[in-house]
Amino acid sequence: MHNRPPRPASVLIVDDDISTANSLESVLQNAGLDPRWAAPADQWLTMVESASLDVIVLKLGRWEAGATQICRRVREATTAPLLLVGAQADCRDVIQGLEAGADAHVPPPCNPELTLAYVRALLRRRRLDKMTEERVLRIRDLRLDLDRCEAVLRDRRLTLTPTEFRLLWSLAASAGRVVSSPQLLEMAQGYRCGDQEAQEIVKVHVGHLRNKLAVPSGEAPYILTVRGFGYMLERRVGARSGQAALKVEGVQTDEDQVPAVPLRPFRRTRRVGTSAEEKKFAVPTLARS
Repeated sequence: MHNRPPRPASVLIVDDDISTANSLESVLQNAGLDPRWAAPADQWLTMVESASLDVIVLKLGRWEAGATQICRRVREATTAPLLLVGAQADCRDVIQGLEAGADAHVPPPCNPELTLAYVRALLRRRRLDKMTEERVLRIRDLRLDLDRCEAVLRDRRLTLTPTEFRLLWSLAASAGRVVSSPQLLEMAQGYRCGDQEAQEIVKVHVGHLRNKLAVPSGEAPYILTVRGFGYMLERRVGARSGQAALKVEGVQTDEDQVPAVPLRPFRRTRRVGTSAEEKKFAVPTLARS
Protein backbone atom coordinates (compact mmCIF):
# COMPACT_ATOMS: atom_id res chain seq x y z
CA MET A 1 0.00 0.00 0.00
CA HIS A 2 1.51 3.31 -1.06
CA ASN A 3 0.90 6.00 1.53
CA ARG A 4 0.48 9.50 0.18
CA PRO A 5 2.53 12.23 1.83
CA PRO A 6 0.68 15.02 3.61
CA ARG A 7 -0.25 17.71 1.12
CA PRO A 8 1.52 21.05 1.57
CA ALA A 9 -0.61 23.72 3.19
CA SER A 10 -2.47 25.75 0.55
CA VAL A 11 -2.35 29.54 0.77
CA LEU A 12 -4.51 31.81 -1.38
CA ILE A 13 -2.97 35.23 -2.09
CA VAL A 14 -5.51 37.89 -3.09
CA ASP A 15 -3.55 40.88 -4.38
CA ASP A 16 -3.96 43.25 -7.31
CA ASP A 17 -0.19 43.89 -7.48
CA ILE A 18 1.36 41.10 -9.56
CA SER A 19 4.91 42.01 -8.51
CA THR A 20 4.32 41.78 -4.74
CA ALA A 21 2.11 38.72 -5.21
CA ASN A 22 4.88 36.94 -7.13
CA SER A 23 7.46 37.81 -4.45
CA LEU A 24 5.25 36.41 -1.70
CA GLU A 25 4.35 33.38 -3.81
CA SER A 26 8.05 32.58 -4.30
CA VAL A 27 8.81 32.86 -0.57
CA LEU A 28 5.86 30.65 0.39
CA GLN A 29 6.74 28.04 -2.23
CA ASN A 30 10.36 27.89 -1.07
CA ALA A 31 9.06 27.28 2.45
CA GLY A 32 7.23 24.14 1.28
CA LEU A 33 3.76 25.67 1.03
CA ASP A 34 1.32 25.61 -1.90
CA PRO A 35 0.55 29.25 -2.80
CA ARG A 36 -2.15 30.26 -5.25
CA TRP A 37 -2.73 33.77 -6.57
CA ALA A 38 -5.90 35.59 -7.52
CA ALA A 39 -6.59 39.23 -8.32
CA PRO A 40 -9.46 41.00 -6.55
CA ALA A 41 -11.16 41.39 -9.93
CA ASP A 42 -11.14 37.61 -10.43
CA GLN A 43 -13.71 35.23 -9.04
CA TRP A 44 -11.49 34.63 -6.03
CA LEU A 45 -14.43 34.13 -3.67
CA THR A 46 -15.38 31.13 -5.79
CA MET A 47 -11.92 29.70 -5.08
CA VAL A 48 -12.47 30.30 -1.37
CA GLU A 49 -15.77 28.43 -1.48
CA SER A 50 -14.64 25.53 -3.67
CA ALA A 51 -10.96 24.98 -2.88
CA SER A 52 -9.52 23.38 0.24
CA LEU A 53 -7.52 26.29 1.63
CA ASP A 54 -5.48 26.47 4.83
CA VAL A 55 -4.77 30.22 4.92
CA ILE A 56 -6.02 33.22 2.95
CA VAL A 57 -3.77 36.27 2.56
CA LEU A 58 -5.88 39.29 1.62
CA LYS A 59 -4.27 42.56 0.66
CA LEU A 60 -6.26 45.56 1.75
CA GLY A 61 -6.63 48.00 -1.10
CA ARG A 62 -9.21 49.83 -3.12
CA TRP A 63 -12.07 47.41 -2.71
CA GLU A 64 -15.50 48.45 -3.89
CA ALA A 65 -16.84 46.80 -0.78
CA GLY A 66 -15.38 47.76 2.58
CA ALA A 67 -13.05 45.57 4.62
CA THR A 68 -15.93 44.56 6.88
CA GLN A 69 -18.05 43.23 4.03
CA ILE A 70 -15.12 41.44 2.37
CA CYS A 71 -14.06 39.70 5.59
CA ARG A 72 -17.62 38.68 6.37
CA ARG A 73 -18.02 37.15 2.93
CA VAL A 74 -14.79 35.19 3.41
CA ARG A 75 -15.85 34.02 6.86
CA GLU A 76 -19.23 32.87 5.51
CA ALA A 77 -17.43 30.74 2.91
CA THR A 78 -14.65 29.16 5.00
CA THR A 79 -13.17 28.78 8.46
CA ALA A 80 -9.60 29.02 7.10
CA PRO A 81 -7.49 31.69 8.87
CA LEU A 82 -7.66 35.09 7.16
CA LEU A 83 -4.54 37.25 7.18
CA LEU A 84 -4.90 40.90 6.20
CA VAL A 85 -1.91 42.57 4.56
CA GLY A 86 -1.87 46.33 4.85
CA ALA A 87 -1.45 48.33 1.66
CA GLN A 88 -2.53 51.94 2.11
CA ALA A 89 -5.38 50.91 4.34
CA ASP A 90 -5.97 53.01 7.43
CA CYS A 91 -6.51 51.72 10.94
CA ARG A 92 -10.27 51.73 10.52
CA ASP A 93 -10.05 49.15 7.71
CA VAL A 94 -7.83 46.93 9.84
CA ILE A 95 -10.05 47.19 12.93
CA GLN A 96 -13.20 46.55 10.92
CA GLY A 97 -11.58 43.59 9.17
CA LEU A 98 -10.42 41.99 12.42
CA GLU A 99 -13.83 42.47 14.03
CA ALA A 100 -15.50 40.98 10.96
CA GLY A 101 -13.56 37.72 11.14
CA ALA A 102 -9.94 38.28 10.08
CA ASP A 103 -7.35 36.58 12.29
CA ALA A 104 -4.32 38.82 11.98
CA HIS A 105 -2.85 41.82 10.17
CA VAL A 106 0.60 42.41 8.66
CA PRO A 107 1.33 46.16 8.71
CA PRO A 108 2.97 47.89 5.74
CA PRO A 109 5.52 47.76 4.26
CA CYS A 110 4.63 44.23 3.17
CA ASN A 111 7.70 42.09 3.81
CA PRO A 112 7.30 38.57 2.31
CA GLU A 113 9.39 36.94 5.07
CA LEU A 114 7.28 38.61 7.77
CA THR A 115 4.12 37.51 5.99
CA LEU A 116 5.49 33.95 5.87
CA ALA A 117 6.05 34.05 9.64
CA TYR A 118 2.43 35.13 10.16
CA VAL A 119 1.21 32.37 7.83
CA ARG A 120 3.20 29.74 9.73
CA ALA A 121 1.83 30.99 13.05
CA LEU A 122 -1.73 30.73 11.74
CA LEU A 123 -1.07 27.22 10.41
CA ARG A 124 0.28 26.12 13.80
CA ARG A 125 -2.80 27.47 15.54
CA ARG A 126 -5.07 25.80 12.98
CA ARG A 127 -3.37 22.44 13.56
CA LEU A 128 -3.70 22.93 17.32
CA ASP A 129 -7.40 23.69 17.00
CA LYS A 130 -7.98 20.58 14.89
CA MET A 131 -5.99 18.35 17.22
CA THR A 132 -7.78 19.53 20.35
CA GLU A 133 -11.30 19.38 18.91
CA GLU A 134 -11.35 15.74 19.96
CA ARG A 135 -10.43 15.20 23.58
CA VAL A 136 -10.41 11.39 23.44
CA LEU A 137 -8.89 9.31 20.62
CA ARG A 138 -9.29 5.56 20.17
CA ILE A 139 -7.00 3.61 17.84
CA ARG A 140 -7.42 -0.18 18.00
CA ASP A 141 -6.86 -1.12 21.68
CA LEU A 142 -5.29 2.23 22.49
CA ARG A 143 -7.25 5.03 24.17
CA LEU A 144 -5.84 8.53 24.67
CA ASP A 145 -7.50 11.10 26.91
CA LEU A 146 -6.17 14.61 26.35
CA ASP A 147 -7.80 16.16 29.43
CA ARG A 148 -6.31 13.53 31.73
CA CYS A 149 -3.07 13.15 29.76
CA GLU A 150 -3.78 9.44 30.00
CA ALA A 151 -2.93 6.57 27.65
CA VAL A 152 -4.62 3.19 28.17
CA LEU A 153 -3.69 0.08 26.19
CA ARG A 154 -5.95 -2.96 26.60
CA ASP A 155 -7.26 -1.68 29.97
CA ARG A 156 -3.72 -1.06 31.20
CA ARG A 157 -2.64 2.50 31.89
CA LEU A 158 0.69 3.33 30.29
CA THR A 159 3.37 5.25 32.11
CA LEU A 160 4.43 7.95 29.66
CA THR A 161 6.52 11.06 30.02
CA PRO A 162 4.87 14.34 28.96
CA THR A 163 6.91 14.32 25.75
CA GLU A 164 5.96 10.72 24.95
CA PHE A 165 2.27 11.45 25.51
CA ARG A 166 2.32 14.52 23.28
CA LEU A 167 4.15 12.68 20.49
CA LEU A 168 1.74 9.75 20.74
CA TRP A 169 -1.25 12.11 20.69
CA SER A 170 0.17 13.85 17.62
CA LEU A 171 0.58 10.51 15.83
CA ALA A 172 -2.90 9.39 16.88
CA ALA A 173 -4.44 12.65 15.64
CA SER A 174 -2.89 11.86 12.25
CA ALA A 175 -3.46 8.09 12.40
CA GLY A 176 -3.09 6.42 9.02
CA ARG A 177 -0.96 9.27 7.67
CA VAL A 178 2.81 9.56 7.64
CA VAL A 179 4.24 12.44 9.66
CA SER A 180 7.84 13.63 9.33
CA SER A 181 10.02 14.08 12.42
CA PRO A 182 10.10 17.90 12.14
CA GLN A 183 6.32 17.95 11.71
CA LEU A 184 5.91 15.68 14.73
CA LEU A 185 7.97 17.97 16.94
CA GLU A 186 6.12 21.03 15.74
CA MET A 187 2.74 19.37 16.26
CA ALA A 188 3.66 17.96 19.66
CA GLN A 189 5.86 20.75 21.01
CA GLY A 190 5.03 23.85 19.00
CA TYR A 191 8.58 24.60 17.87
CA ARG A 192 10.79 24.00 14.86
CA CYS A 193 14.33 22.64 14.54
CA GLY A 194 16.58 21.15 11.86
CA ASP A 195 15.70 17.89 10.16
CA GLN A 196 18.65 15.95 11.57
CA GLU A 197 18.09 17.17 15.12
CA ALA A 198 14.36 16.42 14.90
CA GLN A 199 15.07 12.89 13.64
CA GLU A 200 17.44 12.20 16.54
CA ILE A 201 15.01 13.54 19.14
CA VAL A 202 11.97 11.73 17.78
CA LYS A 203 13.90 8.48 17.25
CA VAL A 204 14.67 8.25 20.98
CA HIS A 205 11.10 8.91 22.09
CA VAL A 206 9.58 6.63 19.45
CA GLY A 207 11.87 3.84 20.65
CA HIS A 208 10.51 4.26 24.18
CA LEU A 209 6.94 4.36 22.91
CA ARG A 210 7.40 1.17 20.90
CA ASN A 211 8.54 -0.67 24.02
CA LYS A 212 5.45 0.51 25.89
CA LEU A 213 3.07 -0.22 23.00
CA ALA A 214 3.93 -3.91 22.69
CA VAL A 215 1.39 -5.92 20.70
CA PRO A 216 0.52 -9.64 20.64
CA SER A 217 2.29 -11.85 18.12
CA GLY A 218 0.86 -11.48 14.63
CA GLU A 219 -0.53 -7.99 15.14
CA ALA A 220 0.86 -4.93 13.40
CA PRO A 221 2.93 -2.63 15.58
CA TYR A 222 1.32 0.68 16.48
CA ILE A 223 4.10 2.87 15.12
CA LEU A 224 5.45 2.24 11.62
CA THR A 225 8.60 3.85 10.25
CA VAL A 226 8.91 5.23 6.75
CA ARG A 227 12.59 5.25 5.84
CA GLY A 228 13.81 8.76 5.15
CA PHE A 229 10.38 10.24 5.81
CA GLY A 230 8.87 9.80 9.26
CA TYR A 231 6.38 7.78 11.28
CA MET A 232 2.77 6.64 11.12
CA LEU A 233 0.36 5.29 13.71
CA GLU A 234 -1.10 2.13 12.19
CA ARG A 235 -4.87 1.72 12.30
CA ARG A 236 -4.80 -1.86 11.02
CA VAL A 237 -4.62 -4.72 13.48
CA GLY A 238 -3.18 -7.21 10.98
CA ALA A 239 0.30 -6.72 9.60
CA ARG A 240 0.50 -5.32 6.08
CA SER A 241 1.35 -7.91 3.44
CA GLY A 242 3.93 -7.64 0.69
CA GLN A 243 6.14 -5.12 2.49
CA ALA A 244 9.85 -5.47 3.22
CA ALA A 245 11.20 -5.82 6.75
CA LEU A 246 12.06 -2.46 8.26
CA LYS A 247 15.21 -1.60 10.11
CA VAL A 248 14.32 0.30 13.27
CA GLU A 249 16.83 1.53 15.83
CA GLY A 250 19.42 -0.76 14.21
CA VAL A 251 17.30 -3.92 14.67
CA GLN A 252 15.45 -5.88 11.99
CA THR A 253 11.77 -6.01 12.93
CA ASP A 254 8.57 -7.28 11.40
CA GLU A 255 7.34 -3.74 10.89
CA ASP A 256 6.21 -2.95 7.38
CA GLN A 257 7.96 -0.35 5.36
CA VAL A 258 5.72 2.23 3.74
CA PRO A 259 7.41 3.56 0.58
CA ALA A 260 9.09 6.88 1.25
CA VAL A 261 8.06 9.92 -0.76
CA PRO A 262 10.42 12.92 -0.92
CA LEU A 263 9.06 16.20 0.44
CA ARG A 264 10.33 19.73 0.33
CA PRO A 265 12.72 20.45 3.22
CA PHE A 266 11.33 22.08 6.34
CA ARG A 267 13.03 25.09 7.89
CA ARG A 268 13.34 24.82 11.64
CA THR A 269 14.52 26.97 14.54
CA ARG A 270 15.42 25.68 17.98
CA ARG A 271 14.09 26.41 21.42
CA VAL A 272 15.40 25.20 24.76
CA GLY A 273 13.64 22.69 27.03
CA THR A 274 12.93 23.04 30.74
CA SER A 275 12.57 19.65 32.44
CA ALA A 276 15.56 17.42 33.13
CA GLU A 277 14.56 14.89 30.48
CA GLU A 278 13.60 17.48 27.90
CA LYS A 279 16.80 19.44 28.41
CA LYS A 280 18.67 16.27 27.60
CA PHE A 281 16.88 15.98 24.25
CA ALA A 282 16.29 19.71 23.70
CA VAL A 283 12.52 19.32 23.76
CA PRO A 284 10.63 22.14 25.53
CA THR A 285 7.67 21.64 27.84
CA LEU A 286 4.39 22.18 26.04
CA ALA A 287 1.90 24.81 27.02
CA ARG A 288 -0.23 23.63 23.93
CA SER A 289 2.74 18.78 18.84
